[in-house]
Amino acid sequence: MSLKKLSPNKLTDPQLVLLSAAAQREDGAIKLAPNLKGGAADKVVSKLLRDALIEEIPARGALPIWRRDEENGAVALRITRRGLAAIRIDEHRAFLEKAGAEARWRRYSTMELRAIAMARPSYAPFLGA
Repeated sequence: MSLKKLSPNKLTDPQLVLLSAAAQREDGAIKLAPNLKGGAADKVVSKLLRDALIEEIPARGALPIWRRDEENGAVALRITRRGLAAIRIDEHRAFLEKAGAEARWRRYSTMELRAIAMARPSYAPFLGA
């Protein structure tokens, strides 16, 4: 499988929501929305599994159960490094570290955010500008 850079634009909204929610969880687990069931859930998850953006792991503790397997028992889903890269989490963390944001948070005005986004277009998605 190619390690080319995946674009978030190539993912559907439900896939982006799942990956983003998993990235925010400490355990990286995928929890399906209650309205995502049956064939729709299979379609969303199978694409993410096929592209190695998520992986199946044994469900332990409080991990949400994706499915049950006779051989492995309860199975959960977890975001992979490739999944984090697809939604550009690593770039976001690098930006925060470079800016020193973890050490000293500063609130920027909307005008300042727009100026930063114009100067550094690659930062715009992370700035909300």
